[in-house]
Amino acid sequence: MLDNWNEETDPARDHLDIVLRFAAANGADIDAVKAGRGLPTTEAWVAWQLNAAREHSWVAGVASLAGTESQSPMLYGRVLPALREIYKFPEEAIEHFWLHAEVDVEHGERSFDVLEQHCSTREMQEEAIYFARESARMRWFYFDGIYLHYEMGYALR
Repeated sequence: MLDNWNEETDPARDHLDIVLRFAAANGADIDAVKAGRGLPTTEAWVAWQLNAAREHSWVAGVASLAGTESQSPMLYGRVLPALREIYKFPEEAIEHFWLHAEVDVEHGERSFDVLEQHCSTREMQEEAIYFARESARMRWFYFDGIYLHYEMGYALR
């Protein structure tokens, strides 16, 4: 799990910078993005993840990562062809998507392996299932916010 964190926050390839590069390619003012607040759906997802890790058992924290990271390969694998072929983004601008389509296979598997190995009681297994499922649900809520705000024009801020 620490390896996952170190990959996400590696100064040479910080994942926040990578996603901000995509925002910049779409016309975002990165200084304004960093200075402002996120969408409420983004804030809710981050708050939920932090709460799972800080206020619940280690099972909740690991399962919340599993529920989030296991989605990226399937989701981003479907988005990448359009970003490349239809929208013609350069590879550097869409690194967030191709990187997570690849590395989150391993990240998700690591999380599930830890849970399978150490969730030895039915109670722990049910907790893991709940937090993984809720994490996936919160991530979809995050994507819904992006769609509603940027595509549909609803002012969510």
